[in-house]
Amino acid sequence: MQGQAGFTLLELVIVIGLLSILAIGATAMLEDDGDWRRAQETPQRWDAIRKAILGDGSVDATGNFNLSGYVVDMGRLPINIKELMVEDIDPDSLIPNPTPNPAPQPSWGNFALYQKTSATNCTSAPEDCYWLGGGWRGPYLYTAGSKKYRDGWGNENTDTDDDAVNFGWQVTQSTASGFTPSITDFFVQSLGLGNEAGLGANANDTNRADFPVDVDFAMVSENEWLNTEPSLQFNIRLNKPVTADIINLYLRIYYFQDDANSTNIPDLSDLTSEAFSILSTERTASVSITIPSDIGLPMGRYAAVIFCSDPSTATNIASLEVFDTATGTCDTTNDTTPFYFQLLPSSAIINMMWNLS
Repeated sequence: MQGQAGFTLLELVIVIGLLSILAIGATAMLEDDGDWRRAQETPQRWDAIRKAILGDGSVDATGNFNLSGYVVDMGRLPINIKELMVEDIDPDSLIPNPTPNPAPQPSWGNFALYQKTSATNCTSAPEDCYWLGGGWRGPYLYTAGSKKYRDGWGNENTDTDDDAVNFGWQVTQSTASGFTPSITDFFVQSLGLGNEAGLGANANDTNRADFPVDVDFAMVSENEWLNTEPSLQFNIRLNKPVTADIINLYLRIYYFQDDANSTNIPDLSDLTSEAFSILSTERTASVSITIPSDIGLPMGRYAAVIFCSDPSTATNIASLEVFDTATGTCDTTNDTTPFYFQLLPSSAIINMMWNLS
């Protein structure tokens, strides 16, 4: 009977060594793959925050910009990430904590611009008034039911109050004193695997480093959401001439902008044109509205109204006549719908088309 062959001690040591090397390699590969996946999640979540603020930037079939996102509805940048998720935030939790403490974000609603002469008031006769929508109608950031929105590494802020509203992201803003809106740029950064400011030990590892690497890279910069043109030109075009010269007309624009302290449409008396005329021999007129140097206009939905006297000096807007763009006259009914338009950061000229009956 032949003897059974077995492994020598040396052979066993070699086999065990090879298995250990394979196990260590497999573990390292799994770790590297986990780092890679988390590194990919971070920019995806960063981009989702940006889209929540600015919208997706898409254009519809007619070439019009699809307005969406926090800025379009609120007329300002968020103070923190949580404002994209929750409408009513405890003011004391806001970072930075403004003075005075802000009011809750106003809910989406329609705000009265002016009423027909026959209307008693806009509350009792809303159908006899003209409106512009604005306010919070989120959530703008999809979180799959979570109350937090962390980076791919699950980082947490060392300041627990900051963590409650920014969820581990490093959030800062550029502010302009005496400028409206006061916050002009929004910065959001993940500190990577080590959660260390300034890249830490992972500075040269693209799978573990900060995102964005450049701390000065803005998630949303001023020129992406604010129109800072010194003036806006409005080109008014009628489908046929008016029957008589109409002089001393004034064009006024309206927009909604939450200032984090109130829910009112701001006083836009400064955003009214100089007097202009529509002549019976012409079908067009051009007028400009000068924008003060300390005001930036947020991209969004606007309304333009042509008044038959200066609204910036009126004590009661409801008493003013509105130019009737159906008949081409100033009458006492004020039943003309405002001209609604989109304002983008690059807008300098607005074309207003009116059809006279």
